[in-house]
Amino acid sequence: MIFGQPKKFSATTASLAAPIGGWNARDSLAEMAPLDAVQLTNFFPTPYDVELRKGYTKYSTGITGQVNSLMTYAGPNGQKLFAAAGTEIYVMTQVHPQQLQYKPFLMTNYSM
Repeated sequence: MIFGQPKKFSATTASLAAPIGGWNARDSLAEMAPLDAVQLTNFFPTPYDVELRKGYTKYSTGITGQVNSLMTYAGPNGQKLFAAAGTEIYVMTQVHPQQLQYKPFLMTNYSM
């Protein structure tokens, strides 16, 4: 077997502007502005650059199961945050989540 000369590796570098336009989940890639981001996982856009998230703090722990939904409620007495995990709903406004006590209802008498 005859081998030729080894090929030299080459790379092309390019500088890209930071996506200071923020996350754009509305437009297609072809229509998106060059300063918009397709995805911003752990990044926060500012008017001048993009900052990496500085970590996290566990706020409400102790929920059994995977949280499927987060819901907010803004009422006349303030805001509340709820989390649904499996068949349970938790009030997340406090540091220690409290399970809601509710009774399921059946709709037996209804008309269309």
